Amino acid sequence: MSTYEDRLKALRAELTRRRLDGFVVPLTDEHMSEYVGGYAQRLAWLTGFQGSAGSAVVLPAEAAIFTDGRYTLQVREQVDGTHWSYQPVPQTSIADWLADHAPQGARIGYDPWLHTRGWAAAARAALAERGAELVAVEANPIDSVWADRPAPSPARLVV
Repeated sequence: MSTYEDRLKALRAELTRRRLDGFVVPLTDEHMSEYVGGYAQRLAWLTGFQGSAGSAVVLPAEAAIFTDGRYTLQVREQVDGTHWSYQPVPQTSIADWLADHAPQGARIGYDPWLHTRGWAAAARAALAERGAELVAVEANPIDSVWADRPAPSPARLVV
């Protein structure tokens, strides 16, 4: 896909196919690493953001990217504000944003390999206020639309 707008449209189409009304995209991998390999750079692929910390939420009619103060300028240079709203962390949490923006009765997907139990509990509680639910997906929908996604490293873990 040639543009970030195309990628966002493709993800929304995939979410519709999966009967999801939104999806949360963190910048992490299945080990909760701060610095992740190319195969796990889903946030960068989707938005263009190259910072080392951030998350995004995609809903049918809006999308938001969450970064802390270190990335205030960078996120605005790298991510198109036409398609994304910029949300400051910790002033705005994803759970609070979802409580204000998720459609009533929505099904918001998340990859359970990429989030902590605490995060899921907070998001679940915030969504319940809107009659919405947090849905663990079996396979990350971004991986379905990211055609040239790099393969994970075949190197063995060394403690």
